[in-house]
Amino acid sequence: MTGIFDHTAMPVLRIDPKLRLFLGLAGLLAGMGLFVLLVTDGLYNPRHFNINKITLSGDAAHVDRASLRQSVVEMINGNYFSLDSNKIIEAIHALPWIEKVRLRRQWPDTLMIDIEEYQPIALWGEDRWLTTTGKLVTLPLPSNIALPQLNGPDGEVDRLWPKYQEWSTLFARNGLQLRNLSLSRQHLYTLNIVYTSRHEKSIKGFTMILSDLNADSQLRAFLESRRQALIEYPGLIKTVDLRYPSGFSVSLYEPEKLVKVDK
Repeated sequence: MTGIFDHTAMPVLRIDPKLRLFLGLAGLLAGMGLFVLLVTDGLYNPRHFNINKITLSGDAAHVDRASLRQSVVEMINGNYFSLDSNKIIEAIHALPWIEKVRLRRQWPDTLMIDIEEYQPIALWGEDRWLTTTGKLVTLPLPSNIALPQLNGPDGEVDRLWPKYQEWSTLFARNGLQLRNLSLSRQHLYTLNIVYTSRHEKSIKGFTMILSDLNADSQLRAFLESRRQALIEYPGLIKTVDLRYPSGFSVSLYEPEKLVKVDK
């Protein structure tokens, strides 16, 4: 009697080894993706790994620390892993006196901020000053800071400050101090020179005018030939004009007169 069930052998389903490998890799990748997703969600979740400490280091003599801290707190829109460093740096840069900002995270909950202030090296014009990095800044300066005065077109910053440094050293070797330096749009230098502390403070300084065309050679030649007279008779000369091709003119304080001197 034939049974109800047919016991004829069923064909065996064979999977290609390459397909089996592909399916295995796909499953593994899916599992890893899910794991990464779960881990990422845990790390970036704002309820975890919050920033609880803010430390400030660097030169901050003129920075309002309370304002800086408040700006940072307002810009922290994530946790240790997800906060936007660029936005925080932009907020800090917007504060007065800030030139450079560096951020660093310290595990597990600290944001470390290192700042550098603008460093003034010279006054520029009527209401600005020059920084060590060549920027012109408009900020109130403390009254106890003594700086040289520079004047000139903004485009001449890179030339005028090195020139001041060079000539200041040259005058210092001759017992003089270059206090102010101006460059006009007509390419004329005006120098205000005072005597150093070894002289009486009441002694008047003098003004020097130079042409931009040969200023260095004119200045060096004058100091070389008249160094002794400048040092031995301080307070006598009012103005020295070195623009003449064959000599220079000297204006004296008293009596007021002009003396033309040939080279």
